[in-house]
Amino acid sequence: MSTRDATESLQVHHLTYENHGKEHEHLEDLITLCDDCHKKQHSLVVNNDKD
Repeated sequence: MSTRDATESLQVHHLTYENHGKEHEHLEDLITLCDDCHKKQHSLVVNNDKD
């Protein structure tokens, strides 16, 4: 991944879904990830749920 990709394809990721729909009140529950890292993060969550 190039630096350009990491700065142009940013996505918001919820650390938890406790505040879903109220994100503007709970910015601490959000992080910014590049597209590849966001996909990896969701893959980790799915794989951990199977344990």
